[in-house]
Amino acid sequence: NHSAFLLGERAHILENITAPFIVPHVAVQAKQKFPLEVIIRSVIHLLMDTTASEYRFLVEFFGDRDIYSAVFYRTISHFVESMSACISTSFDCIGMMLIAEVTRRQQVIMSERRISCLDPFFDKLSASVWNRFRKVLDLNLNSVRSFAEGSSIPKLRDSNPHYITRRFADFSSSLLLLCQGETRSQNGESSLEADSVATAMVALRSEVENLLGQLSHRTWPSDKRMVTIFMINNIDLVQSVYAEQGVKNDEFTAPLDSAKTSHVAAFVEDQLHSGFAALISFVKNIEPLVTGSTYEENRQNVKEDKLATLVKDFERTWASGIDQINTNVMKYFPNFKNGVDILRQVLAQLVLYYTRFLEIIKRCYKTPPFAKHMVEVDTIMAEIKKYSRSF
Repeated sequence: NHSAFLLGERAHILENITAPFIVPHVAVQAKQKFPLEVIIRSVIHLLMDTTASEYRFLVEFFGDRDIYSAVFYRTISHFVESMSACISTSFDCIGMMLIAEVTRRQQVIMSERRISCLDPFFDKLSASVWNRFRKVLDLNLNSVRSFAEGSSIPKLRDSNPHYITRRFADFSSSLLLLCQGETRSQNGESSLEADSVATAMVALRSEVENLLGQLSHRTWPSDKRMVTIFMINNIDLVQSVYAEQGVKNDEFTAPLDSAKTSHVAAFVEDQLHSGFAALISFVKNIEPLVTGSTYEENRQNVKEDKLATLVKDFERTWASGIDQINTNVMKYFPNFKNGVDILRQVLAQLVLYYTRFLEIIKRCYKTPPFAKHMVEVDTIMAEIKKYSRSF
């Protein structure tokens, strides 16, 4: 994947920090091109090998460990200036995090060789990388914020995930991946300023959520259902990318899970109210009133004709209502797996409401006068299983 927002195969550089350095004339002849982190790794690798041999010679010949700095001062200064100049014009946050991790690991290698003369070089380069990283990350934040605050926010064409959501999912998953697992030091502490990066991602997530809210409310100012569907689809996309990329950061993903759960719950209620509003309203209003110990006592709070009407209406419409719910869910949610999960939640909630409705009847009548019109729960479950087999 060549997306500028996705880590992808670029992470392979971390698997072999000591790979042979690039030979310029060979790369030119082969018309090879490399991202900045690969070039910097190669140059520093060559510097490390040169330093290792020259440092030992200088120490053995002159007997002075400080003489290396005097001999290589101009060379090291040139490296720092050249690399800092390249980094200062980069807008690639992923590349800069890779550079930071590569140079950290290279510094560890030099430490294992017991050669510390390059530590000032690594420290300066690391500071330069992280300073630029923060500036570019701020630019991303401000870009999303400015778009959301603009007066010319375009209307959405449909409720499918927005392209900005895809970019955010790719970008945030890449940075979060670089802050977990292999990028942690042996003592368990983050080696990539993971806390500050995660904090920045939280801020970016907040700005993206705000933007999506602005877009959806501008497109559907009086249609809460479409706003809810749009938000579910966008959150689902982010979750799908995180699952695909292997992001494991519960602290960061928990708010997304919570938000999706809330939106799905609202959608479930909306769908059920579209076809079964009278029954649901009756259950919510009457259920607390039928707590008596006798049928007669409970029937005082229930109008028999109203109850009979609800039973007959449900008998007539429940099957077509379930079919309409299935049609709506499959239409609204492009991710089939997500749609199936939501459909199951809608149908499960319908069964729950109907079970509560039957319980009200049971508390009021030993043998209801309209019993022949009452649909058995097993009949509804059998119909639901037909949809389950088609998943």
